[in-house]
Amino acid sequence: MGLNNIYIKVLYISYFFFSWAIGFTVYSNSSVIESISGRGSIGIIYGVAAVFSLILSTWIVPSLINFVGNRRAIGLAIMLEILAIIGIRFTENSGLFAVSFVLFLSAQILISFNFDIFFEHNTLKESSATARGAVVSLQHIGRMLGPILAAFLAIKFGIKSPYNISLILMIITGITLYFATMKFKDKAHAPASIFKSLNLVLARPAIRKSLTSIILLHIFYALMVTFVPVYLADVKGIGGENLGLLFTIMLTPFVVLGYPIGKHIDSGSSGRRMARYGLLIMAITTLVFPFIDSTSLIIWGCILLLSRIGAVMLETAGEGIFFRSINEEETELLGIMRDMQPIGYFIASLISVITLMIGNIKDIFYIVGFILILGIISTTKKKIYAHK
Repeated sequence: MGLNNIYIKVLYISYFFFSWAIGFTVYSNSSVIESISGRGSIGIIYGVAAVFSLILSTWIVPSLINFVGNRRAIGLAIMLEILAIIGIRFTENSGLFAVSFVLFLSAQILISFNFDIFFEHNTLKESSATARGAVVSLQHIGRMLGPILAAFLAIKFGIKSPYNISLILMIITGITLYFATMKFKDKAHAPASIFKSLNLVLARPAIRKSLTSIILLHIFYALMVTFVPVYLADVKGIGGENLGLLFTIMLTPFVVLGYPIGKHIDSGSSGRRMARYGLLIMAITTLVFPFIDSTSLIIWGCILLLSRIGAVMLETAGEGIFFRSINEEETELLGIMRDMQPIGYFIASLISVITLMIGNIKDIFYIVGFILILGIISTTKKKIYAHK
């Protein structure tokens, strides 16, 4: 992984600050949208952001990287994120707020896309799962530190106050990333073509099948991140400070397990089995959600913790084998991998809008569990990952 290189160390530090910036707001977003635009607009705003992100990452960003290079491209994405945070923080107009939020969510995906190019540049194929495990751990250390502090700030200074810290952390991300990538040289990237990219995916089963697990993961993340805070607060009556504690506990598996799971896969363990076990744990814990009548923090903490143990298994296995299967210059494939997030969010937004029209918030968890069960069935019938 080359972690002895000072520039790579600073790159990982920069990614930590970026993840922390997201972590400060990720479990506040749906509540803030609800307070400004109403609960019905949550799925719509996430859906529009997903479509916009998909357009950017599929057709615009790969061409932009070819034209200006990855350093300038990520710099533009960070500036867009900063402007969006300012818009969210200071506007009360519902239209401007919605536009700011769409840009806010879209820019995060673009920044992650650009970070992936830097990571792929510095990662050996034989340690790809280990590297992705380290990235998963770093990402969630930042996200674990965010919720409990954000809950305190929201109670003390108002629901939008966590975005102040997110703004500062995003500025630090930009500064540290500038120094981390001073010696980075772009490779010649293949011209972006959606049809060529899809043909590459279809022709390479390891990539195609790992993408399946990644999109399932993002559907799970999108619906859980969006509706678990609302469900626990509005339906179960759990206070904001306790929610922050629960979400901090929930993210612990990503910090503790990401790196060792990656090393376990790189040592020869089956990524297919790891993904299947992860899906199974996620499905069971999600389906249990609507049946829990208790407001006990211990019970909810255990359920949320178990769900994320499954998620870290699936995420590390899926991303590790994907990155093992591509080359750094194949930005179109990186783009498709990152497209799984907006596609997942778009599917999740459709599910949420339709479900809330004909049912209630509990039904969302049944649907998520059913989708994950379909994923388990598909991994049982076919080997999703070649045994490495």
